[in-house]
Amino acid sequence: MNIRHSFAFGLAVFLFQLPLAAYAATVTYDGITFPDGDVSFADDYRDVVVGDPAPTAGNFDPAATIGAPDGSAYSLGQGGYVTLEFTDNSLTGSGDDSADLHIFEVGPLVEDTFVWISTDNENFISLDKVFGSTSSIDIDPYLLDAGIDPFTQFSYVRLQDDPNENTSNVTYAGADIDAVGAITSAPPVTSVPGPGSLGLIFGGLFALGARRVLRDRALDQKS
Repeated sequence: MNIRHSFAFGLAVFLFQLPLAAYAATVTYDGITFPDGDVSFADDYRDVVVGDPAPTAGNFDPAATIGAPDGSAYSLGQGGYVTLEFTDNSLTGSGDDSADLHIFEVGPLVEDTFVWISTDNENFISLDKVFGSTSSIDIDPYLLDAGIDPFTQFSYVRLQDDPNENTSNVTYAGADIDAVGAITSAPPVTSVPGPGSLGLIFGGLFALGARRVLRDRALDQKS
């Protein structure tokens, strides 16, 4: 095998290993197990709308919602919302009745939160709401009701405080979001080729290598 063939083979092996390299060991938080480890949690926040009334103390930083749960949180304010993004993984359905998404909400009050998911941060699918504290959602029934493939990969989760719940608490107004995790986690939507793409890549590399072998043999025979 010459250097060019070695390079093609090495590239194929590298691409094959990409989906596996993104995932870490299983982790468990508050009794909820995430098979793909800390990569399962949201990586960034996008749209932030502070509710009215806004919290008057404490949890003002939406960055507190990023990563694994650590006890810190962001208070949405009464009726406020935040959109979180998965960048090194994605959320998908499991194809059964097991939980796929988990919301970690902290604080002294149990506050309801409406939940939506999206592939593009423009078109959202409602998952109804979770009823405070740490809550899991099986997203499959909602996707089936909407006529969507349950294995569709979602990059965005929007959380909105229920404006009709706990209206008397202004100090930490709104649900206090610590973290959002994909229990059923898949590779990121854009950066990792899917099985079909990998098949095309491997096929192309094989064909390229075969053509080069035939060409090298032809050149050897002429010489």
